[in-house]
Amino acid sequence: MGSSFSCRLGQGGDERMDARNTDVSPRSGTDVVAAAKTFPQFGLLSDDLVVEVLSFASYGPYERGIDDAEGTLTKNLPLVCRRFRHYCNRSESLWLSSLERLISSKPDSWGEGVRSILLSVRSIPLDVSIVEQVYSGDSSFKVDHLQSMKQEDLRKLLQTVCKIATQQAFRNGAKNSYVRAGMGEGADSVNQQQRCCEVKLAYRCLITEHMMVKMPVFYMPSPLQLNQPIGLHFFEPRYRRLIAEVTVGRTSDELSGGQMKEPLPRFVFACNSPLAAGTNAFVVELHRCRLYINGRADVLVNPVRQVRLVKVEEQRGSDSLGLCDVTIKRV
Repeated sequence: MGSSFSCRLGQGGDERMDARNTDVSPRSGTDVVAAAKTFPQFGLLSDDLVVEVLSFASYGPYERGIDDAEGTLTKNLPLVCRRFRHYCNRSESLWLSSLERLISSKPDSWGEGVRSILLSVRSIPLDVSIVEQVYSGDSSFKVDHLQSMKQEDLRKLLQTVCKIATQQAFRNGAKNSYVRAGMGEGADSVNQQQRCCEVKLAYRCLITEHMMVKMPVFYMPSPLQLNQPIGLHFFEPRYRRLIAEVTVGRTSDELSGGQMKEPLPRFVFACNSPLAAGTNAFVVELHRCRLYINGRADVLVNPVRQVRLVKVEEQRGSDSLGLCDVTIKRV
């Protein structure tokens, strides 16, 4: 958000926005900068307006990429003040806006999850005009159509996905902690929490069961284990290309055996045969790399996540040297 505000503790420990009218007439260059970053009337805005502002300034887990597993909705905003924590825990709008951006911006990664959830029910409780936007004439679901949907129709589709995911979660024994935590409150508050819970459960379902990512792969059968670092020597042309690809933009110190800086480069280590869809593998983080002038490299990698290969395809181009990319999903 482009504005800042101040919070203070009132009587009884309640946190309130400081909406005092202050003198914002700058008298120096420093005052101009300070005034431009201050919006003391922020605390006077209604809850709906604040949520609308935060929907543009916040983002959810993985919305900015695979390296950001938390997002500001879970990591930053809840720590600003109690009011923001309340919004992050109970606002359906904040989480639904994030889910809309996630699905429409990366349909290849997330659309399959939407398709799987919709196919788990016999009939989709939506208007035919909405269903037809994502289903082709042969009744197959087209994930790329999610990008061209009207925002209002996409929201209705995702609300249906959220309800279905919630029903599945309860059948699988999931506990609705969000609603249970608000049972001492009014009916409107509980209903608000329940709607937010549905979106969060759908978000979690997409991440844990359906998230798919494309990455380059190193293939070598070996007894790999989670969080057990292993040293490798890359000498084959295709893996020299791999290490060059994942270390683009790194400093000379990092490429001379020094510790890699965050975010750590990642690729897939396929340690089981065959290199084909359905085989389990690992996502590894590159901690150290000594890159030689001929392109060979000594590396230290750490397996951080077990995944399943969904698709294996050779990179296109005459200089691909047989290097493959794999589409993966979490196990």
